[in-house]
Amino acid sequence: MTIPLQSYLELKKETTDIFARKMILRTLKETKGNIRATARRLSCSPNTVYLAIRKAKRKNLRDLPHTPKRRHPNHIEEKKEKMIIDYRKKMGLGKRRLRYYIFQREGIAIPESTIGKVIRRSGLPQRRKRVRRHHHAPKYDMESLFPFQEFQVDVKEILDKRTLPRQVYAYLKSSGLPIYQWTAIDVRTRIRFISFSYKKDWFCGRAFLQYVIWWIRAFGFDGPINIQSDGGVEFAASSKGSFERNLKDIFEPLGVTRDVIRKGHPEDNAFVERSHRTDDEEFYIPYLTTIKNEDDLLKRALWWQNMYNLHRPHQGIGDLTPYEKLRSLGYATPEAICLLPPLILDSVCSSIAFSG
Repeated sequence: MTIPLQSYLELKKETTDIFARKMILRTLKETKGNIRATARRLSCSPNTVYLAIRKAKRKNLRDLPHTPKRRHPNHIEEKKEKMIIDYRKKMGLGKRRLRYYIFQREGIAIPESTIGKVIRRSGLPQRRKRVRRHHHAPKYDMESLFPFQEFQVDVKEILDKRTLPRQVYAYLKSSGLPIYQWTAIDVRTRIRFISFSYKKDWFCGRAFLQYVIWWIRAFGFDGPINIQSDGGVEFAASSKGSFERNLKDIFEPLGVTRDVIRKGHPEDNAFVERSHRTDDEEFYIPYLTTIKNEDDLLKRALWWQNMYNLHRPHQGIGDLTPYEKLRSLGYATPEAICLLPPLILDSVCSSIAFSG
């Protein structure tokens, strides 16, 4: 009588499932059909022996595949999966932004976790998490801030090869549309205002800042305002004398102070810089090629400002919209405060009202 020196699992691992089961049947024959004796010799359970017997009767000793015979009830449809992959390739958004974007464009609510699984399954490149520079982050005591007390301001160059797809970049370059976006964002609520220009200079900068300040004052916010920007010429911050003179002559009478961030540290203006990335992903890339002239740009920009301030949830403020954040702080200010009409600043910066 031959006694196997290996267990069933070792045989299966080193040979095949068919050979291991043949060894079970052979040992069973040697033990004259004794199930438990066969199981002891091959260091397996009696159930494994019974399984080999059943498979022998079916004349198929091979393991059956372990994949489910039917899809899980919650399995995403192939049409939706393809839509997720297409939007991911086109927009390059993360799963949270994709969930919002698909709901906005298609009216389909897909869980964030499902979108993440589809991205991993499809083999698309995973987005690398950005390193958070906590030691450089703006130091705001959010709980003590009032709405519209602290603003971050910056100019975005829309015509940027690094952010726009080739086709969108080429369209903007040949369209004759403004190539600069001026942005002011309230740190406490994330309510944001924008305008546009063809050139980037202090005339446009002064017009934009005064426009935003007067708009805020018109809604009854008469407390002190601090505006933070980089040290560019467009904010009259490249020269100490010019900065102090404009602060005294233009801003102090309006109850406004100003700060300049460190040179080479855009992360000091993190809120406005992050909003510019959102502009690219959710406004310029999908819609810019549909804008034909200045009127189209201003209408579409007002729509985008309405979407950004009133309808788009923001992760940094607990998935509230900026206007919902303002209301959550106890203010009954009307929605109209979020709808500052965007301007083409070149056409207004030389007017008496903005010339100071």
